Amino acid sequence: MSLRARLTLLTALAVGVTAVAVSAIAYFLVDDRLRGDLDESLRGEVVRIADLPAPPELALGFVESPVPGPRRYYAVVLPDGRVEEPPNQEPPIRVPEDGLVAARAADGVVVTDGTLDGESFRFALAPSSEEKVVVIARSLAEIEATMNDLRTALLLLSAVAVLFSAGVALLIGRAVIRPVSRLTRAAEDVAATQDLSASIDVRRHDELGRLASSINAMLAALDASRDQQRRLVSDAEHELRTPLTSVRTNVEVLARQPDMPAAERRRVLAALTGQVEELTQLMDDLVELARDQGARTESMEDVQLDEVVMDAVERVRPRAGDVALEVLELEPSTVRGQRRHLERAVVNVLDNACKWSPPGSQVEVRVGDGRVTIRDHGVGIDPADLPYVFDRFYRAPSARSAPGSGLGLAIVRRVVDQHSGSIHLDHAEGGGSVATMTLPTLERAANAQRRIS
Repeated sequence: MSLRARLTLLTALAVGVTAVAVSAIAYFLVDDRLRGDLDESLRGEVVRIADLPAPPELALGFVESPVPGPRRYYAVVLPDGRVEEPPNQEPPIRVPEDGLVAARAADGVVVTDGTLDGESFRFALAPSSEEKVVVIARSLAEIEATMNDLRTALLLLSAVAVLFSAGVALLIGRAVIRPVSRLTRAAEDVAATQDLSASIDVRRHDELGRLASSINAMLAALDASRDQQRRLVSDAEHELRTPLTSVRTNVEVLARQPDMPAAERRRVLAALTGQVEELTQLMDDLVELARDQGARTESMEDVQLDEVVMDAVERVRPRAGDVALEVLELEPSTVRGQRRHLERAVVNVLDNACKWSPPGSQVEVRVGDGRVTIRDHGVGIDPADLPYVFDRFYRAPSARSAPGSGLGLAIVRRVVDQHSGSIHLDHAEGGGSVATMTLPTLERAANAQRRIS
């Protein structure tokens, strides 16, 4: 069943239930009011007759001069149980036994229901002098006819209300569903054409307009992600071509020259080993960059940034060669993040600093208040290269002859962005470069939340 059909059905059902409930309440209120008025009239009349000195004769007089309106019956029940009633009163009245017993025992008027000749009547009984009981019976035919007419009218009005509400709901549903149908067609077009650059025309400012804007934002994010994947594949293809060609060339040289001198063979094998290691590092970096979604789905936890940096320093030391890693400041600093990725980012920055530091120099590390500062004493970075050092596969002209894939700092920036931090690389006073990684600490995040609230 379509949403429009469900909306129409639910609206009609709700109006129908409401109409039936209101009609039932109105019906019973009117019935109670009419019966209440009849009871008051009968009580007043039977009390007037019962208070007269000769109620039977007066009752006969009433019948001889009938009152216009519904049929009435009068009677007086004597102490011995005989019933006196006016002549020509047909059919003979039958006084309800339970009402008679109640009237003899009570001090006031007793009103009860009964039937005469198959017709419903309302009986009023009042004790009179000499232990007599005056009885008046009035037909309920007029009230029942009125209630039947009212019941028919209420049923017709309920049916009309249901049909009218269903029609209105159908029109409203069509107006409400129209923008949803437009969103559905747009989503189907995107699914069919795979054109993520398409967008939905937002003409509203309500919930549906927000939904359309959210879909546009999602499509834009998907389009950007797909473009990034395409660029990654294209860049990876370009970067892999050179080392693969070198590996293939060296393998072919070894295959064509089985009698190659030992020294030359060792040189070729060493070059081949280095190229395989370079390919391995490149593949590791590509896999790390491809884990965009995986990193975001990992759970965040409280991480001691000073411990992460010390672990990273211990990992880099064995491969730093003659470059000394010195931790000059190490203040406790707690951040919210993913320990494995943060350590990888710090390791990449340390590797980069060690690679460009001359032998015998040192790389200085400082940690405090969510900030990691790593300074080397190398040749520094050309100002023209600074805007691009964190781009994927970017390698400065002076670095293209050195080993590396150009992905290390790109991984650093991605990790820092995912942790809502920042990373900067700049010249250091006295030579070399300094990298500053800043992450929000738990204390700063709590203060910011208090300011917002």
